[in-house]
Amino acid sequence: MKKLTSLIFGALIAVSASTVFADIVSDSGSAVDTHADGGSDYFGQVVGGEILGQNFNSSINPPELAFAGEDLNGNVVGGVQTSETACVNWDIALPGNALPGTGLTNIDFSGLLAASSSAWDTNSGNTLDFIDFEFFVNGSSTGLLEYRPIATSGSNSELALDSDANGVGDGPVLTATGSSVVFSDAGGVLVTSASVKMTVRADSGGEEFWTNGTLSADFQAAVPEPSSLALLGLASLGLVTRRRRS
Repeated sequence: MKKLTSLIFGALIAVSASTVFADIVSDSGSAVDTHADGGSDYFGQVVGGEILGQNFNSSINPPELAFAGEDLNGNVVGGVQTSETACVNWDIALPGNALPGTGLTNIDFSGLLAASSSAWDTNSGNTLDFIDFEFFVNGSSTGLLEYRPIATSGSNSELALDSDANGVGDGPVLTATGSSVVFSDAGGVLVTSASVKMTVRADSGGEEFWTNGTLSADFQAAVPEPSSLALLGLASLGLVTRRRRS
């Protein structure tokens, strides 16, 4: 949905735009991780109750058009083992033909994140399962939500918000129905891009998740102030008068 609003004396023209799942990549930037084997190894967007035209087994029932996954490294695509870590990106940037002084304002992300209630690995190092949501403005991180196992050992834990960034979930627990993920930034004329990146590590059966969301912003550019408009009007009037005299 796009809206156009203009204020003759307000010095702003705004056009809103939004993006839903602009990109899906692995942690290495490859799209190879989008896959489904008809069972419990899958990662991709749910379309018609399937992923890539394949049925999939899920105990948390991801909604239509959500991105869902389980056991990310449990498949081989084109002879390449799928990665245990993958990402979903949402991006908004100014168009290439934007006028000077145009910027992104009223930047908002609203989404849901759901996860199974068990099976997440708690071991330290490379075997720690996690889900991260990070918010970027002009390429710089301005917000981070980290979800970690609530247990400190074992491989059968829930995921919860890690509010103190110590590697252990201590906040609200993720559920199958989804928890709210929200970011916002006022933006301004110097802001040319905004993005949200979800990174998830899930390398075993039973580690299920799904997410959806929308990133939106207004494109705003300066227009002449009343004084400039008045001068422009006087100049036009003078041109008409000269033409009539001639």
